[in-house]
Amino acid sequence: HLYRDYPVSVGASSSIFGVLGATLAVLVLSRGKVPESWRRFMMFTLVLVIGLSFLPGLDVKQIDNYAHLGGLAGGMALAVILLLASQHAAGKWLGTGLGLVFVGVLLWAAHGLATSNLESLRWSQSGRAGMRVSHPVSWFVTSGAEPGQVVLYHLFDDDRIRLTRGAGRLEPAEAWQSAQMKALEAEASRAPKKKVRLSLVALPEETLPRPWRAIQVTETGAEKGSRLLVIAYGHPPEEASLGKAWLAELVTEPARREPLLKVLSGVLARLRTR
Repeated sequence: HLYRDYPVSVGASSSIFGVLGATLAVLVLSRGKVPESWRRFMMFTLVLVIGLSFLPGLDVKQIDNYAHLGGLAGGMALAVILLLASQHAAGKWLGTGLGLVFVGVLLWAAHGLATSNLESLRWSQSGRAGMRVSHPVSWFVTSGAEPGQVVLYHLFDDDRIRLTRGAGRLEPAEAWQSAQMKALEAEASRAPKKKVRLSLVALPEETLPRPWRAIQVTETGAEKGSRLLVIAYGHPPEEASLGKAWLAELVTEPARREPLLKVLSGVLARLRTR
């Protein structure tokens, strides 16, 4: 997990790999105790299944092959320990004891899941496109569609934050905010009067860390519900002398406005390029 550039890794697949690893260890240690042709066939099949199961994790970032490898090794180790211990009278109680320990760990983990708040945990840091982006562990970072762009996605909701470096020539954030408000108001007035309604707000200066300023666009539609878009303009502190503007765009739902604005503010305050 220490080698993995992804904040949270959860799921049952590592436990499944543990069962596969334990089964493989049992087959290896069963030489001479079961029909050899059957044992070799089962080992071949099992190794093939294990190898193929690692392939999706090479392409899909949300799949954690490090957890799979750890589960596989842990299952093999536990199987060897239990098999060797079962040959002694005192060791026969080891399996029962480990089972009780693991049940206790499971209950402790369930309690932690029910009482914890991922947003309050220590933030993680990811590097993409020449940026060092700090974010809550409930978010992950990927490269954007354009050069100098990264996108943060929430693990459980449809919220996202897009950061774009070098989005035009730098100008005072207050002037950008005023010009953007006028442009968006003119665009909204020219838009066809359909079921979608736009509400524009220039967010106060204290909403985001200096020198960032932002505009909030609330889109209300009869079919798709409501969507909140916050467009922020500014730059990290060390980029002030380069004359390049940055854009940050937050997409969420109006009901999650307050906590997501805090996340955006924290991301922008910690954003670095070196």
